[in-house]
Amino acid sequence: MPPRPAALILHADSTSRRTLADVLDLLGLQVVEASSGLQGLALARQIHPDLVFLGNALPDGTTAETIRGLRASGTGPPIVLLLQAHPDAVILEPVAPDQVQQLVGQLLEGH
Repeated sequence: MPPRPAALILHADSTSRRTLADVLDLLGLQVVEASSGLQGLALARQIHPDLVFLGNALPDGTTAETIRGLRASGTGPPIVLLLQAHPDAVILEPVAPDQVQQLVGQLLEGH
């Protein structure tokens, strides 16, 4: 039997980690949890997860720093960002002027 894919959950809130871990376990993934960015980066180097679920408020660094750390060894695993609210849009930096123009037009048109 092949090994189960590994998912790493980095989230400061233990209830959020546990809820997501239960779902991922039911989906057949091996789940490893971390409550901080530094702990998560250390675990990622050890277990080489297939997926990472990343909370947006870590106690020891920014989410962007943690993503850069996960990507430092190459492309790294796919990362799912967990947000506590649903924004109307997301722009990845560096900002591209044409992307902003298009987004502003779409948002104002629908408002």
